[in-house]
This record gives sequence, C-alpha cells and structure tokens, in this order.
Amino acid sequence: MAMQKAQIAALLGLMGTFDYRKTDETDDAAWLRVLGDLDFADCEEAVYAHYATTKDRMMPVDVRNGVKAIREQRARVNGAPVGAGGTVEIPDANPDDWQAYMAALREGRMRCGDRLEPRPIGALLAGRPFQVVAPATQIELARERRALPGGAA
Repeated sequence: MAMQKAQIAALLGLMGTFDYRKTDETDDAAWLRVLGDLDFADCEEAVYAHYATTKDRMMPVDVRNGVKAIREQRARVNGAPVGAGGTVEIPDANPDDWQAYMAALREGRMRCGDRLEPRPIGALLAGRPFQVVAPATQIELARERRALPGGAA
C-alpha cells in the first residue's frame, strides 16, 4: 500500500530518533517521491533493521534496499502460497486467456513479498480473481455444497 505524506513524516521522525535529523515539509515531499510506492510497515521495519546494525545515517536507497531484503526474506520463508491452495508457479487463472494468466503470474510474484493474503475463494469461484467479492452467505455456501457430487444435504 502506497504511503501518504504523514507516514513519510513519521518515518523521518523515527530516523531522527536515531540520528538526530531535523526535517521539514520539503524533505517529506522529496522522500515521498522516492519512497511513496512502498508499504509503511515494511519501511519502518527497514529503519529498525538498519539502525540495529549500523550507525550510518539512513538515506532513501537504504530504505528501498531494506524493504527489498524484507520482501525477499518473507517470500523465502513463506514459500509463496498465493492462491486458493496454489503456489506462485501455478497461477489461478485460465492459461488460455494469456493476458489474465500473465497478470496472475505478476500478481503472484508481488504477493510473495507482500503479507501473503490469499485471494478470497469467492473471487476465484466468481471468475474474478483480481476483484474484491463479497463473502458468500451461509445459504449460498449450503447451496454450493449440495450442488457438489456427493455434497451434503
């Protein structure tokens, strides 16, 4: 999730607790332009990791490299479960629809480094894996179970 200016200010304030930097709105705007596409929690984790291992003043490239390392480690540890029981290597999209298939591959790679929130089953069953779908009601779930071969009564 992209950061807001207030989150950048908070991030710079956190850095300031370690290296006593003073910043203003100009700094916030510049750092936002360089780091705005990153997740705040990942950036915050990168700041703590940086200052836990060095006394060097942190720069935007240090934050980006720290976030990259965090995401790579997260993907390695989690084994990249991305879909409804699938893996990053097997996207949950029809391979005959090459555009959707490639989009699913790209999204799977991104989700490996993210918080690994699997796609909702309802979105997959509705044929809209990239859209938020309202959760199924108990009545709808019961109807689906009955429709399955050997399904519950």
